[in-house]
Amino acid sequence: MLKGKVHFYLQLIIYVTLTSIATSAYSQIPLKYLKEHDKAIITTIFSPDNKSIACLTADKTIKIYNSETGELSKILDDKGEGDVTIAFSPDSKYLVSGSWDKSVKIWDLEKGKLLRKLIGHTEATRSVCFNNDGKFIASAGWGDIIKIWYAPTGVNLKNFKGHNQCVRSISFSPNGLFIASCGYDLQLKVWNLAIGNEVFSVKAADFPIECLKYSPDGKYIATSGIENSIKIWDATNGSLYKILKGHTDAVYSLAFSPDGKYLVSGGGDNIVKVWQIDKGIAIFDLKGHSLGIRSVDFSANGKLIVSGAIDKAMRVWDASFLGIIPLQNPQNLTSNLKNENIISWNEPNDNPSLSFTRRTTVVAQINDMSFKNIQFFLNKTEYTKYSNNNSEVVKPTSVKITQDKKTEVSYDVYLDYPDNEIQLFAESFDHTSYVFSKPLSIKFFDLAEQLKTTNFKSLIISPEKYEDKKFNADFERDNPEKFKGIIKTQENKLYNTVSNIYPKSNIELSRKGILNTIDSLALASKKQDVFSISISGIFIKNTENKIFFVSPDADFKDSDSSLLNIETLSNYLNKTAAFCILFINASQSLKQYPEGYSAASDNEIYNSVLKKIGSKKDCAVYVISATEHLQLFDILANSLHPLNDLDNNNIIDFKEIITFLKKLYKVQFKYNGRYFPFFINNVSN
Repeated sequence: MLKGKVHFYLQLIIYVTLTSIATSAYSQIPLKYLKEHDKAIITTIFSPDNKSIACLTADKTIKIYNSETGELSKILDDKGEGDVTIAFSPDSKYLVSGSWDKSVKIWDLEKGKLLRKLIGHTEATRSVCFNNDGKFIASAGWGDIIKIWYAPTGVNLKNFKGHNQCVRSISFSPNGLFIASCGYDLQLKVWNLAIGNEVFSVKAADFPIECLKYSPDGKYIATSGIENSIKIWDATNGSLYKILKGHTDAVYSLAFSPDGKYLVSGGGDNIVKVWQIDKGIAIFDLKGHSLGIRSVDFSANGKLIVSGAIDKAMRVWDASFLGIIPLQNPQNLTSNLKNENIISWNEPNDNPSLSFTRRTTVVAQINDMSFKNIQFFLNKTEYTKYSNNNSEVVKPTSVKITQDKKTEVSYDVYLDYPDNEIQLFAESFDHTSYVFSKPLSIKFFDLAEQLKTTNFKSLIISPEKYEDKKFNADFERDNPEKFKGIIKTQENKLYNTVSNIYPKSNIELSRKGILNTIDSLALASKKQDVFSISISGIFIKNTENKIFFVSPDADFKDSDSSLLNIETLSNYLNKTAAFCILFINASQSLKQYPEGYSAASDNEIYNSVLKKIGSKKDCAVYVISATEHLQLFDILANSLHPLNDLDNNNIIDFKEIITFLKKLYKVQFKYNGRYFPFFINNVSN
């Protein structure tokens, strides 16, 4: 008994002595600088290029600092519910964050803007990371599912399910082949990314796990959490390699040094510890935080350590004297991404494409026989359907091998949304190569719904003549009757009702009369309606370059009272929620103009209109001109001829109208907003 006690105390003395020697062999790690914040720090990390530090705080912003100077360079803020986790891309150009609003966000750091939101989690995300080539993002959180996203397009490629509580931390292996996860169910799991299976699962703690990290060589995984200890595991089989003890409270964050020899940790005891892994001892205790530490990290070159805490302080420590030499990046074993042209779209013919039915056929061709494992994605998720209350992956309706040894796959697709994006993923049998197709965009437009709910109001402003002979001498009347008749054919065909409003009297066509009519129609039109204004007549400008439409009651000697400012007219269109169309015939000209006025060019008219409605959503503007007078309404009627249906879908849309017009005339054109079919031709049964 006595002999056993003596042996125990001898071991204790040796341990304390070795610890003291190891600690005294180094100088104390000095503080390089301190950054105070208004709110508690959640996470702070270095960029892989060593140039930046990202600091996520409880004020719902992400601040980007120069790692050497501590100078603030950018603040990322989408005014959302706030993020809880962040990670840099390997090239340091992007940042991914996980949010309380259940989304995963990709930020463009050069522009300082949100690039893309990935939607799919049902609960808040708590951990995110990029893989080693930046092509994939992993995310997890309270929903207990790990999602793998294809970063360039946001497709949710795979989901791993095995945890039964919050997944608190995830990390790709350095070679990109595996992903490790842990959380509140006390399990450490490692997954094979390519195959999609669980490699191993071990109970790693008796209390919730908060953090895990791969060692730079990928051989080990370190975990920590509510328990005071840090555990290091064999990454291949989950056997326990080492336990580091020294913290007196929960350990919320840890990071390996880039040479794998050291580990930094921080937690509820307010102390940043630096561990020498081979000896299993803490060689430094970095003090200064007054409240619990939530984040620690080593810079990629090993020269700096950063720590962030609830005390609102971010501390950057100078660890350069450790002489850390980062390991060379391990061989990139991530599957090889092939050129997207390996997959081509055979049907539909156009990309983007338009469908007037919810069900459509999509045919893709895979031009390399080595790619056989195929997944079809609709709107970022794998295409599924419900059968007997179960979600099932939709299979191709046909798979054919062509004569030239290419694989053709067909899918019957139901378009749920107005805007749909489709991608095809194919993988080689051995999982070493993969390809994503170019995204196929299909816009769905519900013609039946438009027929039921949409009213077309067409206001025609076209004087029959001008009272003043000097105005009337060069004026040529533009007859709208043919156009009116053609548009009326769309009633009960494309629109619920079609109303042609054609004021003729001078009172109706006076400045006040025109504005009153526009105001009345604009306010009466609803969002689903179409409000069209066609104007043909004389346009002039004053010495201040203000553009006016000349009302038919204008006096050549005193025309000011009868001039309608085009900016004023255009501004009235901002009152309507309807899809707004403005056709202007700018071909009328005079040989002589009133004193102080001159001809207004088509460019000047167009720019005057855009000053007021250039940014208006759901709006199309056409300003048409030529060297001789044009009959606007005959031209518009001709633009609706079936020969101008370029995509052969029996619909004439705004882009097909402009294509026709530009072949014959000079046209200024602006189109904003949603797709809208303007005219439907007769469909033979």
